[in-house]
Amino acid sequence: MIVSGHYQAAPSWREAPNLGHVETLSFETGADLVHRARHLSKNCRLALWVNDTAVSQADRDAFQQHYTLPDRYAEIVRRYRLKDNDICVLFESSLRNQASAELRAIYKKMPHLFALTEATDSRLIRCVGATPYPAQQTADQTAYVIMGPNKEPIVLKNGPHPKHNLILATLLNELNKRFSPGLIVTIFNESDEYRLNLGMHVAKTLFGLTTPMMNVYCDHEDLSAYDFASVPLRYRR
Repeated sequence: MIVSGHYQAAPSWREAPNLGHVETLSFETGADLVHRARHLSKNCRLALWVNDTAVSQADRDAFQQHYTLPDRYAEIVRRYRLKDNDICVLFESSLRNQASAELRAIYKKMPHLFALTEATDSRLIRCVGATPYPAQQTADQTAYVIMGPNKEPIVLKNGPHPKHNLILATLLNELNKRFSPGLIVTIFNESDEYRLNLGMHVAKTLFGLTTPMMNVYCDHEDLSAYDFASVPLRYRR
């Protein structure tokens, strides 16, 4: 399973989004890997993560039901001769709702995994690289916190808002449930390395995800030499 491509849909979903080079590079890298995996007779899919939170709630159902790839993504799909069933699209608004619901269920079963902390605690890590929340916005909110891979206190959900690490963990867990892949490869930017590691840590801690996962970064690496034949046999399906 290849996870690549993550773009912000336009507020008016009938308009084409403004896709930057980095977004299309990630998707194209993933499409290339899936194409070459097919030539090696490997069962491989490409998962595209679409951020549709800017689409109004009134339009969101229609956006998801009638979703089509942006022109630049569709051209990449044609170039690498991928079919509809080679691509799995996941929508961020749905993942956010799913993340919140599953967090509540896990907290009821395993409260010992969490610390419930005042959201104003300045020691908490919410979003990598983000400025601290103003105290007046978080004074009445509770943060769900677990220890990160380096024993840092990371926030999974702040008030009603699930954080990137929980959303990514939910995405990985959902793909694992749907497809039971032997290996999950994420393709994003090198600047996303820490937040990807946090998402994987949350997936393992909360969902017990044991599927091997690896990160590949598309912005500073030449991936043309990536060789699926080098993936250990136990990871292939």
